[in-house]
Parts: sequence; C-alpha cells; structure tokens
Amino acid sequence: MRTSAEALPVFILDDHPSVREGIRAILDGSGRYRVAGLEGEALRNLLANAVRLSSARTGLERSRYDGLTPREKDVFRLTALNKSVKDSAEELALSPKTVENVKSAIFGKLAIQDRLELYKYAVRIGVIEEED
Repeated sequence: MRTSAEALPVFILDDHPSVREGIRAILDGSGRYRVAGLEGEALRNLLANAVRLSSARTGLERSRYDGLTPREKDVFRLTALNKSVKDSAEELALSPKTVENVKSAIFGKLAIQDRLELYKYAVRIGVIEEED
C-alpha cells in the first residue's frame, strides 16, 4: 500500500481520437506530452496497453455498426452530421416517422442514449470526421 508521501502515477484516458494520437506521440518519443509519475519502459507499457484496449473497443463498436442495415447506416450518418429528422427524411425519400423509427432501432442496437453519443460513436469508428 502506498503512503501519502508516495507519488501515485495517474494517466487519464478517454476515447477521443486526439487522445489516441497523443498516446502514439508519447510512444514515439514526442517531447510535447508529459505524464507525471511514470518514465521509460513502465510508461511505454502503460500507453501501449491503452492503445490496444482503445483499438479493441473501436473494433467492437465498428462491428456493431457493420451489423446495421444499409438504411440504418444512412440514418446513422445523417444523424451524426446533425441533420434534422425532416431533412434526413427528405434526403432519403422516407417519411419523418420512418426516420424516427430507424433512429430508435439504431439507438437500441448500439446502446446509444442520445445524438451526442451517436456523434462521438461515429467519430470513433471513422464514419464521420470530428468537427473542429
């Protein structure tokens, strides 16, 4: 057990693409990033494992997306691009009610709660690019 005087190395990760890029930069020896409390091989191992876990999660998410129907993928993409139900319906030549039903199916299949979560999911798996 560590005493209060010992430094506890902490590295915070999230699944944002720029974080993965930052991890890769650290692994490549970039001087722009610093992680307190870890150095050398221990830091490289921690970050390499984080990259592997992140990649595995993204692969699972991508396989779930790949299981959607073509219509669901179209609605997914338009929703991720923040298109309204009305605009999506017009673009896909569907009724707004059909678009709502398809969105509901997507949210259920991917265990997504809202449009923001869908947007982040789409960015993570590369369906759309992150807006600056």
